[in-house]
Amino acid sequence: MKRFGFLGVMALLILVPAANATTISFTNLENNSGLAETLASQLFLDVTYDDINQEVAFLFKNGDGDGDIASTITEIDFRDTLSAFLAPNPVLDPSAGVVFKTITNANASEFLWDDVFFAAQKDGNVANGINDGGTEYLKIVFDLNDGALYSDLLTALTNSSDVRSPSGAVIGLHVQSIANTGNSDKFYNYGELGEGPIPEVPEPTSIVLLGIGLIGLGIAGKMHQK
Repeated sequence: MKRFGFLGVMALLILVPAANATTISFTNLENNSGLAETLASQLFLDVTYDDINQEVAFLFKNGDGDGDIASTITEIDFRDTLSAFLAPNPVLDPSAGVVFKTITNANASEFLWDDVFFAAQKDGNVANGINDGGTEYLKIVFDLNDGALYSDLLTALTNSSDVRSPSGAVIGLHVQSIANTGNSDKFYNYGELGEGPIPEVPEPTSIVLLGIGLIGLGIAGKMHQK
């Protein structure tokens, strides 16, 4: 009797894994707009890790819709030092209205390092960037390199306090149309804002197994009543 109940509980625990989510904040590299220090507080990067598929997802957002400064993220740069952790050829998963392309050409980048560079379609077209308001986003999913540790990646990302350090694991943002003007500023990851477990949505096969687990619990309950 207890065996069925135990199996059911174990199935439930296995089916809904928790991905450790870390939110990384940004600071401004320049202040052409005069608003960059305030704008930095609405730029967010959520990093999650899928330990089953060995994938790291980077979710970029601009504001939360509460008093946001009008702006658009048009370029995202991953410094080449991150290649120690992340495999090439990431998958881009944008929200509606966001269209980015991958460019592996340092000369096209707004930052002065060799990197993997993502730009809104048509080389930083504001119309296709990540607008303020909190509803638009761009998710970039990398495979974690063989032998690389996600914990080491997080440590590198949250200790990049100097963008000019040649060894810094830096992610840079180019933000345009600040306050609906022609001003633009650059930002880079500065540290960890917070972390917490985020429940993952079960895959279809997991849902089937979840049903099996629930059936096991039901059987255990009926046998216990008898």
